[in-house]
Amino acid sequence: MIKTVLVFVFAFVLLAGCNDADRKKQQFISLGRLVYQKQCANCHQDNGNGYEALYPPINQSDYFLANPLNSLCLIVNGAEEPMTVNGKEYNLPMPSFAHLKPDELAKLLTYLSNSWDNDGSFYSEEDVTKTLATCSNK
Repeated sequence: MIKTVLVFVFAFVLLAGCNDADRKKQQFISLGRLVYQKQCANCHQDNGNGYEALYPPINQSDYFLANPLNSLCLIVNGAEEPMTVNGKEYNLPMPSFAHLKPDELAKLLTYLSNSWDNDGSFYSEEDVTKTLATCSNK
């Protein structure tokens, strides 16, 4: 009984110390993880390190970390051409994930930017919508 009360008190204190922006970011990270597990983890693995010479890493990826919003066009449109990540070339095509909605993409991008060894930002649905408007469709 005491342990249960302590857990609730700890959770309350932890959440009370967060502002609304921190709570929203944490919520997006949690929900983005679900999108990642369903859509991305088969290739990029649960740890974000990719799979050998076949699929590039997202964790500590120079390609992704240079500008995470630019990766949205790649996620939505897919890619056929080779890409270089962390100095290594990857030749397998990436499928299109055009079925993902802007809110799912915002959560995914927030998750990717803040997971594993990445330390990134919060991305809103508005950020995603603005960036997607600049993407050329295949």
